[in-house]
Amino acid sequence: MKIQIKIIALLFLFAALACSKDDNTPEVVVPVKSDAKAMTSFTFNATDNVALVENVAAIVTEANKTVSTNLVYGTDITALTPTVIVSAKASVSPTGAQDFTSPVTYTVTAEDGTTAAYTVSATVSQSSESALVSFAFLKLDNGTDANIVGAIDNEDNSVRLIMKANTDLVALLPKLEISEGASYTPQGIQDFSEPVTYTVTAGNGSTSEYTISVRTERDLLIAIADANPNNTLGWDYSETDIDFWSGVSTDDEGYVNELELGRYGLSVIPTEIGFLRKLHELDLDGNLLTELPKSIGMLTNLIELELDDNKLKFLPVEFTQLISLNELQLSENLFEEFPEEIFQLTNLIELDLSQNKLKELPSGFNQLTALNELNLDDNPFVEFPQEIFGLPNLVQLRYSRNGLKELPQGIDNLNQLERLYLNDNLLSDLPDELYALDRLRTLELKANQFEHMPEVLFYLEKLTTLHLNNNRITKIPNTIAQSPSLRILHIDDNLLTAIPKEIGTEMSLNRLYIRGNPIAILPDEICERFSYFDYFLIKDETTICKSDA
Repeated sequence: MKIQIKIIALLFLFAALACSKDDNTPEVVVPVKSDAKAMTSFTFNATDNVALVENVAAIVTEANKTVSTNLVYGTDITALTPTVIVSAKASVSPTGAQDFTSPVTYTVTAEDGTTAAYTVSATVSQSSESALVSFAFLKLDNGTDANIVGAIDNEDNSVRLIMKANTDLVALLPKLEISEGASYTPQGIQDFSEPVTYTVTAGNGSTSEYTISVRTERDLLIAIADANPNNTLGWDYSETDIDFWSGVSTDDEGYVNELELGRYGLSVIPTEIGFLRKLHELDLDGNLLTELPKSIGMLTNLIELELDDNKLKFLPVEFTQLISLNELQLSENLFEEFPEEIFQLTNLIELDLSQNKLKELPSGFNQLTALNELNLDDNPFVEFPQEIFGLPNLVQLRYSRNGLKELPQGIDNLNQLERLYLNDNLLSDLPDELYALDRLRTLELKANQFEHMPEVLFYLEKLTTLHLNNNRITKIPNTIAQSPSLRILHIDDNLLTAIPKEIGTEMSLNRLYIRGNPIAILPDEICERFSYFDYFLIKDETTICKSDA
């Protein structure tokens, strides 16, 4: 009985506990999913797109679900990757790079599965560029000897083309290159006997006009003459062959390659000179020029330029463009400072700056490493310019009438020197360093103050010609016989009273000039040697051979 009571009590207890648990269990709440599906931002970031240089943000219009953006001209929009920001818990598709050459639909899906479609349109700006890049007459289109390319001046939107002298300009077909996306008019064959205006229209409709002027080389020559009304050229314009015009030469194709216009009374060289593109030699010496046109720099095929005996004080900066120039003559002008534009002429071989007003040479002078011949005669140098010693290939140096009293140390650096002219200076001796000039063949020391023959002269192994006339030399030493190569000796107008017989017996001398010396009698060895054919002894009539005395 007690056991039954306990079992019943336990059952009641379990029932009570079960009822208590059911009463405290909370209700299960099902969450509501978001229906937000807005596109809030659409951007092309430069870091994600190699076609861009900066970020581009699109305009999102929520009302009609459109996205629009405009990219700069030339942008490749075939594979752009956008950064898209949408509502929280929403997603967007497609992802990654897309081709935006046509509108792309992006779908934004809300958390609850509902969607919104956005149409994304990307456009590329039309170019505002309306430039003429090149203008040419092609050989194949016009039957010319070569392609003729125009010189474009972007400051005044003009183009110049130069044809050879007798080209017919009335029916020429040009080839134009213009800005991308642009167009031009007129098209096709044109009459270029007068200037023609071309209009280049950009993609956005803006325009630029270019005036095309086509002239022949004959026209250029006439322009030079017309710029100098007092010229003495005497050209006959009725003569169609310009090779018959004085000073004008053409090459096998009919282009002007040489102009010898020296001493024709020219005071101005007009811009047209620069368009004679095949000019190799230009001679303008002995005129009245005070300046050169900037267009001189266009003569990049020029090899020889003669400007001596004018009134030039400076050179235009464009002179540096004469990269082919080998020979430059600037003597008898008014240069007070060395024109540093010459430093850029790295192919220059011969330079003449004699008879100017130079007092020194600048430190950059040694840039002229190709220089073979240098003439600095007749300049008021304060001292011998040691910058000359930095010219490793100098073969000939003229430094006469400059008041030189002595050769400075460093002369031995000119070890390629073959010809040295030091006439009309104040030299009375020569340094032993001269011995290092083992290539020296000609040495002129006329009209200095030598009273003796410097010993170093007799050790110059390749010296063949020596000028010592118009000095104060009283004696030729017997050691002159040590001169192994001497062939010509000018020693007239000195104070010699005798000539050593060794000149006739131990040397290879074949020309001897001794006029103007108080020499009464010559050794028979001298007279006998110079009696042979092609041997010359130039003496006074009062100087006789010993056997004739």
